[in-house]
Amino acid sequence: MWRIESIENLTTPNGQAWVSDGRPINARRGPAGNSYKLWCSNYGYLTIDDVGEQTGGPHHSALEIEGQRYWYDGEGALNFTFRSDRTFSLIGNENQIDGHMNPSPVVSNKNIGLFKEMMEQKLIPYQKIPDDPGKTFQELKELGKQFFPTTAYSFELAMAIYDWTTACFFRIDLFSYFVYTKIEGIPIDKDSIANLIWSANWLPYTAHNQYFMKSLMMKPADSLESVQAQLEKQAPKLIEYNRAEEEIITQAVMNLPRVLVAEKPVLYHGGPDISTMAKDQFSAQFQQLPTNRGPVGKKLQLNFEEALNTILRPESVITKKGFWSFTDSMKDAVHYSNGIIIKVLPPQNSEYWPNVAYITPLSDGPEKTEYLFVPGTSFKIYSHNWIEEEGKNLLLLTLILQDKPI
Repeated sequence: MWRIESIENLTTPNGQAWVSDGRPINARRGPAGNSYKLWCSNYGYLTIDDVGEQTGGPHHSALEIEGQRYWYDGEGALNFTFRSDRTFSLIGNENQIDGHMNPSPVVSNKNIGLFKEMMEQKLIPYQKIPDDPGKTFQELKELGKQFFPTTAYSFELAMAIYDWTTACFFRIDLFSYFVYTKIEGIPIDKDSIANLIWSANWLPYTAHNQYFMKSLMMKPADSLESVQAQLEKQAPKLIEYNRAEEEIITQAVMNLPRVLVAEKPVLYHGGPDISTMAKDQFSAQFQQLPTNRGPVGKKLQLNFEEALNTILRPESVITKKGFWSFTDSMKDAVHYSNGIIIKVLPPQNSEYWPNVAYITPLSDGPEKTEYLFVPGTSFKIYSHNWIEEEGKNLLLLTLILQDKPI
């Protein structure tokens, strides 16, 4: 266990300090395996990773603070100094650390404006969550101030992650996966998107449900043709909205506390994310899909067996177009699986997982354990083999996260 003994705040104007767990600055913290953000309003933050007991150092335990090791015994007695040029110093237990604060999250005013439009139109948050308690706007405002206290957009950052954890993930996935990323303007595969909306059967989330279709800027449909006609009309705005929300979610994830490998040595995913996606559409979520080059109208898919022998073969590297949700247990992954289990390992010799954050505190369901990787994250295929779990015959893909921070 450790604690911050003092903060000498020399910033002008004077910035207020917070810790991302929401507890008082001088509280005792631990145990090992947790990560924290120490924020100074208007200036930025420091990352503090509790790496616990270590050998080979002058003291018993250690913290990793902005890539530098702070050795300590007892309660650590950390004494910080913050300055207006965003530099900091830390002394205590014979340590002397100097460095720079990380900047606050940066989101374009345009995208914040588009996000607010989505809220005004009640596209977000999802309007009727049937099976989870959800969160009020006031709760999200408080969580935003806890996790993102140095930005004027703390509420929007919290709301964006919250929205992802609802059924709105379906829209975000569709407009991230089914895009021709190698064609100028990044057009969408309208046929695939329309068919997946029409075939949605995750009750009550179907094309007949007013709330589900509202999240897609559509009205309940009684035919595929109705979905296609509505998509044709709404696609330009949906694309613009989705890209704005994607940037805000990404900034939120990248500024949440890190996930330490010692605490979570492996993560699992049950897929495909969208239950009615065919296995041949599984590769649509990766930048390496050949048909990302088009032409527009050619379906974004690849025969699954061919994919396993090409872009998903061992030693190949795949890069996600969109977000990717994981849990920390095989049991949970099997529960969500639609035929595929992803097991991901951290980069070799890394003490933390890059490009991912634990987002359950901001979720609509407090019992849902969720870790979210951001778009652009790359993984190396280690192996794939068939397994049987809980009576299901599943393909297990084992991946190694590449150490390439976004």
